[in-house]
Amino acid sequence: MPSITFNFLQQLARSRRYSVNTALNYREIRRGQMDRKADPVMLQIEVTSRCNFKCSYCIVHNGTEKEKPKDMSMDLFRRVLDRFPRSFYLQLHGQGEPLLHPQLESMVTLAEKQRRFCSLVTNGSLWTDKKSQALLEAGVDVIAFSLDLEDPTIMEADRKGLHYEKVARTIQRVIRWRDEIRPLTAVGVSAVFKKTLLDHPAELQAHVKRLDDLGIDFLFAGPLAGTESYRERYPLKHLREVIPPGERRKLIPFPTHCAVYETPSTNFVRGRCLWPWMALYINYDGRISYCSNNHRVRVGHIDDPGAINLDVHRKLRREFKAGQVPEGCRGCQYLLAFDSATEEATPG
Repeated sequence: MPSITFNFLQQLARSRRYSVNTALNYREIRRGQMDRKADPVMLQIEVTSRCNFKCSYCIVHNGTEKEKPKDMSMDLFRRVLDRFPRSFYLQLHGQGEPLLHPQLESMVTLAEKQRRFCSLVTNGSLWTDKKSQALLEAGVDVIAFSLDLEDPTIMEADRKGLHYEKVARTIQRVIRWRDEIRPLTAVGVSAVFKKTLLDHPAELQAHVKRLDDLGIDFLFAGPLAGTESYRERYPLKHLREVIPPGERRKLIPFPTHCAVYETPSTNFVRGRCLWPWMALYINYDGRISYCSNNHRVRVGHIDDPGAINLDVHRKLRREFKAGQVPEGCRGCQYLLAFDSATEEATPG
């Protein structure tokens, strides 16, 4: 079974440029440093905002998005990598389906040539055998299929465009291609679990087992985003399923063959979100947001000289260092250290 952590650390150790930058990131967040010198360890790059699904809880595709969906150009993608030459971990997905981008394989190939670590989150509908071979040969390190810990009928009603059994067969085919072409690539599921399931552990365990039986290497299980910019655009039924941080510990571990991660996990610096120090969200047009849960709150552009030290970044760092929850971050599923404060700001 490929280990994401082992593969990540193994590749990181091969490059002094990336490993030194990662160590600098760790030191800066530990110190609560206001002005960063290191590049972000992680860049979440929205290669496209287009999607062939219309999920009811996706704030881009449930009818609340006003922007016309677009692709990131290959030229801009190169500029992003040039702008942050020491950023190791690339998440090549945002609010769209990455496989819709016609040059996705070229992006992965470029990242692989630079010895970066690449991951994709996909809805699983566009994976042909040809596409699977191409992306694995390009060097993708992690492939996560987005599903729910939910009954397939309910899942298909929420995720307009999803055919669960087809995606399940696709996952198994991709795993077979992985075994043949790139054995260290981890293939798994990034899953949303609903608040209603917390009171029915047997049902939750059945959903976990169903995914585990597909032969996946990992299962990331987490709640819907709870920040204000998300909550104001959720349909009411999904708003009620946003899980306050204090309730998430009811997700008990189940015996599985795959590695199960309850996401987000507790930060290694308690009380400080990693995003203001160690990560950056880059929209398809090069504009940057301070985190993936406020991805349409644009605060700058990659071409800005101080793109990682904008006023909003300093404000967030200052408040997190003081043990406060910034206003735009309240209700965020990443802030496990702020249970009481975030629960007050999260609707029931």
